[in-house]
Amino acid sequence: MVLDLELYSRLLMAGGEIVGSKEVGFEYRRHHQSTTAKLTSELTRFKEEWRLYHLIGLQAKEKMWVGTYRQAKWKWMLRIHSTFCSFKSLLRLRFSDFLRYLKLVFKR
Repeated sequence: MVLDLELYSRLLMAGGEIVGSKEVGFEYRRHHQSTTAKLTSELTRFKEEWRLYHLIGLQAKEKMWVGTYRQAKWKWMLRIHSTFCSFKSLLRLRFSDFLRYLKLVFKR
């Protein structure tokens, strides 16, 4: 997922355009043993995303893209996802996971 985000940001920073389609290009399934689930539970993907948002913020600031810079600086999508994961852990009574995810929400 981080690689996809990195590709999209590089394309847009270079002046490219991303266009959507209603047609289904591919399908995938989610399960608790997937690489994405593993990287999420280990917090690896959040750490990678945190660094990528930082780099995007630097590039956006250089281009004077104020809105993009603000989003990258505060990392709202990352904080929202971390909040979701923390409450999901709380509901499953996984208190140590709850605290690990919650730390990301308030990370500076």
